[in-house]
Amino acid sequence: MLKTPGRTAIAFGVVLVTLAFALRLAAGLRYGGESVWDGHYYEYYAGRIAGGFGYSDKLLRGDVDVGHPSCHYPVGYSAFLSVFYIVFGRSLLVARLFDSLVGAALAGVTWRLSRYAISESRAKIAGLLVALHPGLVLYGALTMSEPLSSLLTLASFWLRVRTADRGRALVYSALVLGVAALVRPPVLLCAPFLVLPNDDGSS
Repeated sequence: MLKTPGRTAIAFGVVLVTLAFALRLAAGLRYGGESVWDGHYYEYYAGRIAGGFGYSDKLLRGDVDVGHPSCHYPVGYSAFLSVFYIVFGRSLLVARLFDSLVGAALAGVTWRLSRYAISESRAKIAGLLVALHPGLVLYGALTMSEPLSSLLTLASFWLRVRTADRGRALVYSALVLGVAALVRPPVLLCAPFLVLPNDDGSS
């Protein structure tokens, strides 16, 4: 179990997350446009949820939108984005803000989780690679689910290794992985790894 990070580590984390957020938001503002393909539906259903129609397609009966239940895509990404829409209003700028925050958090969690497997300096490099990777930065201009599912999956493993009480660690990590499955169901394939023994032989 690692000790609580000192001031230097905290400062690095702040710089890392801020840098990742700024790059992604800049990419979103510069290159972002109307969402297409999968992103169109993610954004559309987020708007429907935020509007009080639930995860549904528009269905008019007379002049009333009664909605038609949908299972077109996993609900997770749209549900998370809808919270931002409820608070800040529905707009592509809000979607870019959401994606930028997710990408920034992904860089931070990558660094924090890596500290349990590799040296501190290498963990910092891992965080920086995620923060600066051009492909991941450009995701700040897209309403796509991959960064969010990655964030939740890594957060699940981070909770597993950082929580002192192993029983609570398993519960917390399983709950987060369950939420990640609502964003991208294949992450459930990671579940068996949550119950593997720790390095000291405990489970």
